[in-house]
Amino acid sequence: MICAPRVISRRTDGKYGVHPTFFIGFSGYRTFQQLYGTKNNPEKNRKLWPQWVAAVKKLMNDNGVPDTDYAIETWDEPDPKLFDELIASHEAAKKAAEMLNACYTIVPVPVEKPAFIKGIVR
Repeated sequence: MICAPRVISRRTDGKYGVHPTFFIGFSGYRTFQQLYGTKNNPEKNRKLWPQWVAAVKKLMNDNGVPDTDYAIETWDEPDPKLFDELIASHEAAKKAAEMLNACYTIVPVPVEKPAFIKGIVR
């Protein structure tokens, strides 16, 4: 989780008010699947993912963080062939926590992995 200050308004005394916001990332959906072993069990995944989202919302709200002050990055640069799953996961998340700020990061075209990641040293 990343906590980032955000300037939200200029106060009447001329100073700026700073308000903390939270970014829950990266790729929360895949992290959830790894933690709960649901990637290869679609039924379990459909059942537990909305519960996890609702639990995160409750945790944040119970600790004084309103829905407007945090976001969950559900996907980080997914393969385009997974977009149907991305859409379904967002729909389930929104049903579980209506005011949830869910976001995702995509790249417009597939990016080739750098040579050092492939194991090739140049």
